[in-house]
Amino acid sequence: MSLPLPDPITPPVNKPSVTDQSLYAELLTAVDKLLRRRADQLDEKKVDQFVRKGWLQWNGGALKLTPVGAQVCDAALLAYA
Repeated sequence: MSLPLPDPITPPVNKPSVTDQSLYAELLTAVDKLLRRRADQLDEKKVDQFVRKGWLQWNGGALKLTPVGAQVCDAALLAYA
């Protein structure tokens, strides 16, 4: 007599948390403000958070999008499309 096979285990899907999703949207907004030269409208705490994550960097007194930040923006735009 053979034992029944267990159901296949589905690996967990690593979906971004709600916090990450809102942070992605806020990064898109921040990049838009930077492109419009409205950095004065950015929340300092969010800027610090983006810099810690490596999405933005200070370069000679100017805030710039990093390559990693550009990838995050691209992924966020695809998710919202």
